Amino acid sequence: HGQTRDFMFDGVQWQSVEQCFQAMKFRDKVMQESIRQARKYFCESDWLHGNRVWELGQVQKPLRPDWEAAKVDIMYLINRAKYAQHADLRKALLSTGTASIEGCASTNIWQEWNGKIQTRIREELRPPESRDPAEIARQVRMFEQHARRNGGISMPLPGLPHELAFPGEPEAAVAEEA
Repeated sequence: HGQTRDFMFDGVQWQSVEQCFQAMKFRDKVMQESIRQARKYFCESDWLHGNRVWELGQVQKPLRPDWEAAKVDIMYLINRAKYAQHADLRKALLSTGTASIEGCASTNIWQEWNGKIQTRIREELRPPESRDPAEIARQVRMFEQHARRNGGISMPLPGLPHELAFPGEPEAAVAEEA
């Protein structure tokens, strides 16, 4: 998530998934923009930039009221946008075949969810005839269960269909999935 790679999400450009995720916690557009403006310094590693934007997201400002319910779906949507906009990342993810995907080092809960998010996106990236509909349905249920267990998503999720659509996929299909 700390990998810096420009992509569009919710109508603006971000440098990393972590940067975008930390900003999406907040309803306050000024707070979101201050995190978005935290550009990677010259010679700063992706890891250090990721930690710096993570710290910016830890301020005591009001979060989305449904943050605990929505955060996994938001992380999925941000990752999906990044993959949708970078052919080399899609190719790399698909090259993992059916191998189990472990999330990057993080808290236990996020390490688990990051792996689930990558697995879901990998399955969605496959050509329709190669997808496992049961696996996609299982993944979607896990996300829905998380949201329900945490009070439900009460606000619209961010992200625009044209940012989330994989090449050749109709934007309407993305809007239905999200």
